[in-house]
Amino acid sequence: MKKIEFIVPLLNEQENIRLFYQSLLTELEGLSCLQYQITYIDDGSTDLSWQQIEQLSDQDSRVRGVRFSRNFGKEFAIEAGLRQSDADAVIVIDSDLQHPVAMVPEFIQAWQHEGYKVVSGVKARRQKESKLKSVLANSYYFLFNRLSGLALDQMTDFKLLDRQVVQAWLALPERERFFRGLVAWLGYREKTLEFVPLERVSGETSWSLRQLFSYARSSLVSFSYAPLKLISILSLVMLVFAVLLGVQSLFYKIMGYAEEGFTTVILTQLIIGCSIMFALSSIGSYIARIYDELKARPHYVISEQTTPEQQDARVTIFPREMKRESQSPSADLKQTH
Repeated sequence: MKKIEFIVPLLNEQENIRLFYQSLLTELEGLSCLQYQITYIDDGSTDLSWQQIEQLSDQDSRVRGVRFSRNFGKEFAIEAGLRQSDADAVIVIDSDLQHPVAMVPEFIQAWQHEGYKVVSGVKARRQKESKLKSVLANSYYFLFNRLSGLALDQMTDFKLLDRQVVQAWLALPERERFFRGLVAWLGYREKTLEFVPLERVSGETSWSLRQLFSYARSSLVSFSYAPLKLISILSLVMLVFAVLLGVQSLFYKIMGYAEEGFTTVILTQLIIGCSIMFALSSIGSYIARIYDELKARPHYVISEQTTPEQQDARVTIFPREMKRESQSPSADLKQTH
């Protein structure tokens, strides 16, 4: 009998955890031919989310929880869930019920009977949000698609991954992981299913505009070096501009009617100064990424788990490859109190 595991990353979702659990069980009642497990990844919640997970785990052996020592980010929470899994397929889904659990049987059908290795939920339309946020989101997808060569239009983290895909994803060496982008980059046979995001039953999103901007910037740097190429193009444009301006200045000087004032000088300095700052900012983003990779710090730290056999391992660290020359995955490093 095949096994499906639900990876549920969350942050401060105490009011939605049990609602999600009950909704999911309702949808799974008709799937008796499958074993399933629900794994909640608590990404450093400061409310009662962990207590809710512990209660569910005590009541149902198919529920387990993993708790980070602090907030490491959703991407690392997804990675932790994938590393913990031994299922034939995993479904990554949010606990806020905006990803419709009613589509889970359709995901499983596409994987089990149609042979797809990846099944992805795609937004048919965006949820209610400000005009600014909608414009920024659409601009991001346009830029990412053009710069990376991957099509992620309205793609979400709501995905089913076959075990083969999970293993290939985990084998990728980089520290900064963009889940959706890397799944698309792997190129396995994929089916997309449209859905309309549901309204949150309770609580508010933990994503601020600043965090979304940082997330978008990080994913663009991960999948494209176009900003570095843009520096070369910008340098060429500035060279042409400087030559034309120089020729014009010399012509006016020779003719004896050079313009008075510093307007041209000031504008030139502003343009050159902004171009230099843009270039330094772009280069700095890539240098910072290299610096993060070279530090080779653990991706996350697990402080607690609900699985009985792992209760003595209060802190679990999953590092990236500690030896650069080794191609084999690094072993899990565990520390006990």
